[in-house]
Amino acid sequence: MEVFEAVRTLLAVRKYQNNPVPPEIVRRIVEAGRLTGSSMNRQPLAFHCRREPRYAAEVGRIRENWALYCAGSASNCRSD
Repeated sequence: MEVFEAVRTLLAVRKYQNNPVPPEIVRRIVEAGRLTGSSMNRQPLAFHCRREPRYAAEVGRIRENWALYCAGSASNCRSD
């Protein structure tokens, strides 16, 4: 599948199943993230894969703080 086709047919999932994701699928997703580009090739990436339900609240807090992180990092961008 070409990138344009993948983006064009992207579906926003609003309801999730309670089935565990197979380990091979998780590995492929993390590998795809690792291979993706980053600004100035800095690759400030960290992946945390948690399978236990108790971490759901922690992920929610991280997501809430992510907007603050992104807003703060915009002031560090250079346009040269």
